[in-house]
Amino acid sequence: MDCMMNSKHMLKKPINPQNYKMKKTLISTLFFLILSCQTQKFNKENDIIYNLLIDKIYPNSSDSYYKKIIIGEYTKAGEEIHQEINIEKLQDKFPSIQSETYLNFIEVTENTKRLTLSLNREYQIISQREESIIFYKPENWNEFYIKYPQTNGLMKLSAVGFNKNITQALVYCENIANGWDGFASIFFFERKNGNWTLIGIYKLWVS
Repeated sequence: MDCMMNSKHMLKKPINPQNYKMKKTLISTLFFLILSCQTQKFNKENDIIYNLLIDKIYPNSSDSYYKKIIIGEYTKAGEEIHQEINIEKLQDKFPSIQSETYLNFIEVTENTKRLTLSLNREYQIISQREESIIFYKPENWNEFYIKYPQTNGLMKLSAVGFNKNITQALVYCENIANGWDGFASIFFFERKNGNWTLIGIYKLWVS
């Protein structure tokens, strides 16, 4: 009987608001730290992929003509990319690619977003407004190269798609040098023994 009364008394014991608040704060802090670590990890992997991609297109050397890489402010996304590829086409080109890598790429490129990256060479991100001015008239490219001499034209990058283990990566790159000169390709990377390597390039169009 005493045990039952003690149990009832324990059940009726009010929760200490201060303890509850501390526990809630602790849980929120741990969640934030975990999320922050994951974000930092993905940002680091993104930067590695972007650097490898750009170094492949424009090797970073002292005698290189291109002294600065000009990149659009927002990622490339949507049907313009998706309608050009499917998993069957990519598997023909890259036999080792996993379906989840492709599906994550489709997911992260569903909508455009502001590009964040850090390159190991000189680069500049130009605004969407400036980008639209360049494409408004063909002669605007002359002004572009006066403002940005010895550059690559304008590069547009997609978000990077990864598999769950972050051992495969897929990214879209488009580079337009003027109204009649450009290309777009899908780049496939794999991480082996801790190092990322470019496996191959799937060309979408060249002009």
